[in-house]
Amino acid sequence: MIPSRIIYQLNCAYQAVSRSIDQTLRSSHDLSLPQQGILFILTGQKDMPISRLAEVMRMSKSSLTGLVDRLEQNGMVRRRSSAMDGRSTLVALTPKGMALVAKTGPITRAINQALLEPFTEEEQQVISRFLKHAEDNATFIVAREAAKGASGDVERIAYRSEA
Repeated sequence: MIPSRIIYQLNCAYQAVSRSIDQTLRSSHDLSLPQQGILFILTGQKDMPISRLAEVMRMSKSSLTGLVDRLEQNGMVRRRSSAMDGRSTLVALTPKGMALVAKTGPITRAINQALLEPFTEEEQQVISRFLKHAEDNATFIVAREAAKGASGDVERIAYRSEA
């Protein structure tokens, strides 16, 4: 049986990988990993509401605003008010942002490939499925298990993948 330290291992892996990539991007392109994520998400999009961008990045709108501010100051993205809803702010890549994606994308793809290289195709699919399961169901699993700890018994909470 695999030791039940998966949360610890996920956290350590996340910290190591994100810190290494962040340092590399900062030194080579003056770009943080979250900023690169924003640029990647905006790639191929005409305009995206900042609220949707925050949702996809899994960040609060206020946390995202600072990242978008810096990208805008550096000419990587542009913001404008929505013509349909003046309260909504839309974000889009600029040509300079697209050029940066073209430079940093190969770095990220190479890192992804190197991380998965030791594993067979089948193992890579299991890893991907596990990570997607954790991403989709973490909130439900944590709430369920916390409730069990508090009450000793709780009804099964349906996973998103079962909904």
